[in-house]
Amino acid sequence: MTPSPTVYRDLLRELITSWQAPGSQISIEPRNRGATTGIVVFCLTSHVYTLAQAVQALYDAAHTVASVPLVRQMIECAVTAMWSELAGRSEERRVG
Repeated sequence: MTPSPTVYRDLLRELITSWQAPGSQISIEPRNRGATTGIVVFCLTSHVYTLAQAVQALYDAAHTVASVPLVRQMIECAVTAMWSELAGRSEERRVG
């Protein structure tokens, strides 16, 4: 059974709230990576949450179709963040 759109909206709202929570911290395990990798991962993750806020605003305004390109970009940024973390220093020059 597919969850209703309301479930997705609630989940999105919960994720945004957790990102904005006072005192919330993000930690990235170094894994012998350079500082640039951590910065790239943080920036991409931050961008995903900013896009999520825009998607939430569009959902709330009943403009669900208009949010599709933003959702696609969220997926691209999340995948790029994961790739950057997994690839590490050897790929820093390509991203940075």
